[in-house]
Amino acid sequence: PDIQCTIANTRYKQMVHIAGAGTCIVMVLYAGILTCLWKSFKWQFGSRHRSRIPFYVAMVEVSTFGQRGYVAEVRERVMSNVCAAKAFDPDVRKMQERELALKAVERLGHRCRKAMEVRRAGG
Repeated sequence: PDIQCTIANTRYKQMVHIAGAGTCIVMVLYAGILTCLWKSFKWQFGSRHRSRIPFYVAMVEVSTFGQRGYVAEVRERVMSNVCAAKAFDPDVRKMQERELALKAVERLGHRCRKAMEVRRAGG
């Protein structure tokens, strides 16, 4: 053989070091993807302010689309809130009402629709 498989051989030692470095790089990338998945899950189901879609959510978007637990409505709501605020220039009072309503929706969760229906009915 051209290269003897012993540590005494410098070429073989160089190949072992390159393979070890490559393995470390792959492990770091894999750990990064797993971290993005975990942070994305916490962003989607956690109770936090969602005024933008973070980079780590975008990183795993393609690999998680259509999977069990993927909720597209969260992303659509964020984008509709961002686009609506940029597309229209409301007066200050209406913008404050919108911000307060968004805070109420985040705090109340599933109960907010009932509260809004009661308010619209005049009660």
